[in-house]
Amino acid sequence: MAEKLRVNFLKDRYTLLKRYATQIRTAEKEINLIISGHELPAEVYFENLKAVKRGVKIRIIVQQFNRANRDIIKSWQECGIEVRYLSAINVRLVLIDRKIVHMLSYDEKEGLSGLGVEVAYAPFAEMLAGVFESNWQKAKNLRDNFV
Repeated sequence: MAEKLRVNFLKDRYTLLKRYATQIRTAEKEINLIISGHELPAEVYFENLKAVKRGVKIRIIVQQFNRANRDIIKSWQECGIEVRYLSAINVRLVLIDRKIVHMLSYDEKEGLSGLGVEVAYAPFAEMLAGVFESNWQKAKNLRDNFV
């Protein structure tokens, strides 16, 4: 039987984070994110911690790295999340187990806004995993910035 396609529209960053906080609870292997680098709500941070403790590998590419978010990023790394930096590519991308994709527009000037879509369809997620991997290879490792 063919896999079912599910599509939902996201009206802003808040909606994306709310859906992500729910879906991360069932993540089994990996979560890859391209995000702004702004502070995450406590609920999202907590769910990320629980996922790492379950053995889920979380990798984040941030599009901003500065004094304002340096400590936030350091705390993510301390809990086992790999973080790299790549200058703004104007999209937020969330991939959960290569099955669910969230894509949201991103503009540095309007950092907390954006419109987007959630697509639950493994073939689509697999294609976008390649986009993430390509950007991950180009991104700067931030590990050395905290030594």
